[in-house]
Amino acid sequence: MLCWHHVVPEMNHNELVGWREKNEKIAVVFIRNNKDFERNQERMEFTKEVVSQYASDVIEIYSKGDSDLVRCMYLIHLTDWVSFYLADLKGVDASEINVINRLKSKLAETPF
Repeated sequence: MLCWHHVVPEMNHNELVGWREKNEKIAVVFIRNNKDFERNQERMEFTKEVVSQYASDVIEIYSKGDSDLVRCMYLIHLTDWVSFYLADLKGVDASEINVINRLKSKLAETPF
């Protein structure tokens, strides 16, 4: 499943303008933290308003924990499991990396 990411505030400069057509095949997931810089929280709220007009769904996931490290590990752990279960639901081997191996082989053929 194709997935890409962008980081606020940088994505507001580079991507926000591109949201112009409704696409029912796209869902947006905001990975959030209650401790995010206040200005970035405002940006995310605005961005959520914009993309919700064009994506089929907008989901927010908030970190949990008492420290930055725990909140970070929580989100990494959660999103890794989401990825694993989505692959399982689609009948895809989540550990298969054939295209990456082909790229490495191709690059190995060319001297630096």
